[in-house]
Amino acid sequence: MIAENRGYRRQTNPNFMNRIAKRLAIALAIVISLQGHAQILKYRSAETKLVMKDSTGEFVYSTEWKAVSSLITMDPDKKMVKVYSLTDEELDIISVIDAPHIDEKGSTWYRMSCVDKKGIRCATRFMIPKGADNSYFYIDYINMTIVYKIDRENNQ
Repeated sequence: MIAENRGYRRQTNPNFMNRIAKRLAIALAIVISLQGHAQILKYRSAETKLVMKDSTGEFVYSTEWKAVSSLITMDPDKKMVKVYSLTDEELDIISVIDAPHIDEKGSTWYRMSCVDKKGIRCATRFMIPKGADNSYFYIDYINMTIVYKIDRENNQ
């Protein structure tokens, strides 16, 4: 059956086509961005220690390095850091702080502001010393720092 033209003409608005084109472009950009996922970074640590601080943040004492088997994962997509160790830590990344930063000794630092699952704010630091065999991952709280030694040779 053939449709009859009943005497009205469909009017097209030139802005209508522009809006459709913009919406298609935005939808395409969203689909493309969802396809690209950042890599989850994984590091193994065989040693950890605890550094205690007083109320002003000054060093009080440190434990000896303790042999542990830890896995540290950083997921940029989910903005999360997880440490699987004697006590598991799960940190939500709030922001990245001036990463990377190179200090006067040539060590490279990556710093992030985080909050743990108890709602306590903390900071993380990942240090790659220049010319050393180990890297270090720090979780800094007001009164303590948890340090993980990462053997770079086993994490290539």
